Amino acid sequence: MLDVPYLAQLIRVVLSGVPLPHCERAIPLLLGVAAQESSLKHTRQLGSGPARGYWQMEPATERSHWRWLASQHTLEQALIVRCGVIEASAQALQHNIPYQIIMARLHFYRHDPRPLPFPHHITEQAARWKSVYNTERGHGTIEQYLRSWDTLIAPFWSPS
Repeated sequence: MLDVPYLAQLIRVVLSGVPLPHCERAIPLLLGVAAQESSLKHTRQLGSGPARGYWQMEPATERSHWRWLASQHTLEQALIVRCGVIEASAQALQHNIPYQIIMARLHFYRHDPRPLPFPHHITEQAARWKSVYNTERGHGTIEQYLRSWDTLIAPFWSPS
């Protein structure tokens, strides 16, 4: 299982070099999403699903982000510099943690550009995850997200 304080610091460092807003607010949200999506340990979707990485992004979603990035030169270049990835890659999506971080943050930015919830507003983060990342068609619930947070994140890390 990923070390939570290390992952929080890695998210901070990776996102500090990417021109997306609300870097600090993204840290607890991305921690919670990784806890809910992969229990901080699975980099392939359990069963036969296509999702990859700690944030369990599907390759089709990743490809959609790359198509959008083609019109966002500054952001695209920042991603390339931070991750060394130049195009959609299932291998990178599964094994390159900085790439996974940026792709997950990019997903929230593209699909709901409102300011992210404040770090201590875990219930709001859970609701944002459900509406933007898991979506109404997804099987996850806000209650599951909150349990994942309480079990996997809260004992090891607290928003500053």
